[in-house]
Amino acid sequence: MREFNVEDVFPYPLQFTWKKSDPETGVPTDEDHTEIIFPKNSTSVPCSKVLSLNRSAPFAMTCAVADPSLLPAGVSAEVGTFEMGPIAKTQVRPFPASSSHRSAYQPIFVPLLPTG
Repeated sequence: MREFNVEDVFPYPLQFTWKKSDPETGVPTDEDHTEIIFPKNSTSVPCSKVLSLNRSAPFAMTCAVADPSLLPAGVSAEVGTFEMGPIAKTQVRPFPASSSHRSAYQPIFVPLLPTG
């Protein structure tokens, strides 16, 4: 009997694009921000990432393959568009002084649902 190892690899880099927000109000602007969240050949499949965004108004994120030339001919690079909101206004409570993680923002987790 031979020993072998199987490792899952995701061969395509995935990027997310969203509108930048006004730092004072948290309202989305017209300027896009794109970031590769899952690099090419990610080996930790399945995996998850946490993105922290300061928002006070609904917004959308688009997920796409960052390098469409890696895809077979005729395959769309867009994975999906996700709408976040409405965003509930909450009272910000700082972490306790004894906490090693101090932040002015409390995380809000919004489930991602494809719009189309």
